[in-house]
Amino acid sequence: MRALEANARYLTEQLLATGRVTMLSKRGHLPVVTFAPKDTGRVTVFDVSEKLRERGWIVPAYIMAPN
Repeated sequence: MRALEANARYLTEQLLATGRVTMLSKRGHLPVVTFAPKDTGRVTVFDVSEKLRERGWIVPAYIMAPN
């Protein structure tokens, strides 16, 4: 569990450092990282999921309901 928490924390920090995403998950709850791209006209969550899949990661992409 500690490793999962550390990985989620690291991934969150790295994503925030890009300045390109808005974090949807709250820190310190579950070791889950959810985010949305700030510029949806340029890249979609499906683009991110596809690129990660090319590197062996399976990261699902979903369209969330408003609010």
